[in-house]
Parts: sequence; C-alpha cells; structure tokens
Amino acid sequence: MGVPAAPAIETPRLDGLALASESELLDALQGWDECVRQAQAVVAAFAAEIDKRSARELGYDGLAQRAGARTPENLVAQLTGTSVKEARDLVAVGRILDDASPWLVDVAASVGDGSLSVGAAAAITNGLGTPNADVAPGDLHDAARRLVAEAPGLSPEQLARRAREARDELDAAGAQPREEALRARRSLRWRRDSDGMTHLHAVLDPESSAFVVPALETILAPRRGGPRFVGSDEAARAQAIVEDPRTTEQLALDALVELLRIAVTADDGRVYGQRKPIVRVHVAERDLATRAGSASLDSGDTVSVATAERLACADGYRPIVVRLDGGIDVGRSQRLFTDRQREALAARWGGCAMPGCNRPPSWCEAHHGIPWSRGGPSDVGNGIRR
Repeated sequence: MGVPAAPAIETPRLDGLALASESELLDALQGWDECVRQAQAVVAAFAAEIDKRSARELGYDGLAQRAGARTPENLVAQLTGTSVKEARDLVAVGRILDDASPWLVDVAASVGDGSLSVGAAAAITNGLGTPNADVAPGDLHDAARRLVAEAPGLSPEQLARRAREARDELDAAGAQPREEALRARRSLRWRRDSDGMTHLHAVLDPESSAFVVPALETILAPRRGGPRFVGSDEAARAQAIVEDPRTTEQLALDALVELLRIAVTADDGRVYGQRKPIVRVHVAERDLATRAGSASLDSGDTVSVATAERLACADGYRPIVVRLDGGIDVGRSQRLFTDRQREALAARWGGCAMPGCNRPPSWCEAHHGIPWSRGGPSDVGNGIRR
C-alpha cells in the first residue's frame, strides 16, 4: 500500500457568507471543522512515522537530523508551519493512532473518525498519564471514555484540567510527586537582540501561575469585558484602560515592569538583601540643558533625553550627569523620597496628580516637581504623585 496522496480540495466561493443565515453559518463551520479534524488525524499519523524514523538511537542517520532539524517535533513544525508544542501533540497523537494503549482506544477511535481534535486528544493523554501500582489500566480507560464524551463542550485547556483532576482522583498518593515534577520544570530565561530588545520566556508551574496570571488579568480585565458592577471610580479606570492606545500585550508588559519597580521600592531586604537594583542613566549636562541628544543606560542602550529626565525622577533609577567641565554629578545624598515622605505625599495628593489619571497611591511614584536632575530637592513641598 502506497503513501496516501493529499486530496485535491477545491476552495469554495466565500463571497456569499454575508448572506448566509445564522444556522447555515454555524452548520457549515462545524462541517468544515470536522474535515479539518479528519485531516489532522492523517497529519498526526505522518508525524508519528517521522518520529519513528528519527529515533534517538539512529543519531545523525535519523530523518530529522538528516533534514537539518534538531528533533522530529522541530521537523514536523517546520513542515506544517505550526508551533513546536502543536507538533509535539501531533507526534503524540500519531503514536496513539499507530498503536493505542488499551486505556486510550476510545481516544484513538474518536481522532480517527474526526469527532475529537488532535489538541483535545493530547490534553486527555497528557492529563491522564499512564497506569502504575495505584491506577489500573481499566480505571484510566473509564476516565478517558468520560473525557471523550465531554470533549465537544470543552476547550483543550479545559479538557486538560479535567484530565488532571481525574488523575488526581484516581491517584491521590501521586498528586504531590506530580506537583513536584511540574514545579521542577519552572524557568525564566531572557536573551537580548542586536537591536536592544530583550525577550523573556517564562514557564510557570501551577502554584506560580495561580499568583502571576490573575495579577495581570485583573489589570487587563477591562479589555475583556468585566467586571461590570463596579463603582464610578473603578468604572472610569476601566474605561481608561479600554481606551488606552497601547496594545493589550504592551499593557501587560508595562504592568509587569511597574509591579517589579513597586516591589523593588518596598522590599525590606528579603529578596534583594542590602543591594537593591539601580539602573544608572548617563547623560551630558549640555544635552539636559538643550533637551536634545541622547542618554545611555548601564546596559549600553541609548534613550532620548526626554526619557532620561523621566527616569531620573523614577524609583530604581539614578542619574549620572557629565558636566560641561568634565566633572561627573552622581546626585545629592538623598534623591529618593523616604517612606514617611511618600505617606505624606499620598495623603496630600490622594493618588496620581496628573489631570484625568485616577491611579491610587499604591500605583503612584513620588516625583520631583522641579526635576532632581535640575536641582530639585527631595522634600514634600517639591514632591508630587504620579
């Protein structure tokens, strides 16, 4: 039997979608989605065969290595234009289709007939795990069958959560080892590009995610439609976030940076010890006077003088001014406002002093009315919150 050829699919005319009734639109979408799921099953089978021919014991003679890919998942991702995670799911489900374990026969059958997507099948498989001394194959089979039946009304993420819960119910003794295994995989990496941009890649275990994700989602909630029953002040804040010209991704990053700056300021030495991180901003006195030119950060990146002036007033930044006579001004002995001064400024301003801004005191910083970089003192009379 030869390799099945890809079918020739004639793309229908789509210019009549606007004239379709709602029922016609929904029925047609479900029909085409079933075709996609059936095609995914075939792609998964191909992916599993690529995985076989790229077995680790084959070394550089494996198919993936000879094709210039590090792993079979990387090769599948390149060929299909999907992410490595999606390719990993294709390989895993393809293995089930090739030789399903007894507890996954219903999963394999549902993928084969197009009633279960590859993503949903991978969620069930990964969430349930494999039998052990405390969990019999028959128990996993029953759980898998129930999950397949529930799948049409659930997203892959919801299905994965249900599968993990089912495993925990069957194997209560193994819950802690599974949790520890996930926690051991947590990580945070970063790399810098030649243009000065930095990429962060974080992998959060459930415990860390339960704290970090809701914190960010609470800030971004107005962009996602809720909550609706709030006071006038909160409603105004929510509307400002909705109308903010920044993208949701930019808002998320700016919120994360601001949360870290607040944390650095409030840290009592538990995290940073006696040396809190300080970012130094180097700027020439001439450029400050003319508000032209540029300044530089410790990282070597350049910023505008306008940005340097703003950072000179912000917590966690220290200005270093190169004077016209060649001297260096590293600032007066007390640039940052003390905690008592911050409390006084919070009481005085009640939040952000900028017109139209309703940020509460906890979100504001103590700034100099006359900039510190221009000789402004760090006292309450010269302090504003924003």
